[in-house]
Parts: sequence; structure tokens; C-alpha cells
Amino acid sequence: MYSIKSNESFESLFDELVSDIDPEIRLALNQMVEILIDQSPVDTARFVSNWYAVIDREDFTSDPTNTSGGNSALSEMIAVIQNYSISENEFIYIYNNVYSEDNQEFYAATVSYDPSQRTAQDILDAAENRFAGLI
Repeated sequence: MYSIKSNESFESLFDELVSDIDPEIRLALNQMVEILIDQSPVDTARFVSNWYAVIDREDFTSDPTNTSGGNSALSEMIAVIQNYSISENEFIYIYNNVYSEDNQEFYAATVSYDPSQRTAQDILDAAENRFAGLI
């Protein structure tokens, strides 16, 4: 519980609260992206390799030739998440919008070779729902 003492400012109390909350938010985001990678179908590794995290700007970069795998994508997202702070940043975007190699098919929206027919949005929604209220 946080309470303001007579010689404390609201700003210092807020700073203390943020310093306590930031690690918990980063931990929840790390767990969320681990679920994204784990739940992503792997047929060519193209889909699982193209998960991205970006701070404070929408950036829908994708690389249809990227087949580096889930571990690489996870490491890159965790590195971005470690730089996120609710006191300094407004948003963190997590997305997968990889197109097919010929850039004709929105691969992440269809994941056409996956028998479950789950899309990037389905997987993201499931991970987000698991952490609803935490982030």
C-alpha cells in the first residue's frame, strides 16, 4: 500500500510505484511472448520467426524469407521488452504480419498449412486473454 507522507510529492510516490510495477509488466510481457512462440505452428518456421515487439511506434516490418526460428524471435522480443518502461513509453506493439515469399498472400492471417487454422490474431488474443488484468 502506498501513502503520501506530508513531505512527499505525488510525483515521487508515482515514481516509486512505477519502479515497483515495471519489472512485473516486463515479466508478464516476457511470459506472453513465450506463449506466442510456443503456440505458433511450425511448418516452415516462417510464421514463428516473424513475431516482433516494437516500442511506441507501429512498425509492421516482416521478412518472408526469415526462418531463423522461434528462439531467435523470442530473444529479439525479450530484448525489446527489457527496454520498456511505463514511465517512459506509451505502447508496446507485438505483431506477426509475415507475407508469403511472393508477397501475395497474407501468411500470418491464414497460416494455411497449419491444421488448426489458427491465425496470428487468434494466437495473440489467446496469450493476451491469459494475462488480462496484468498488463
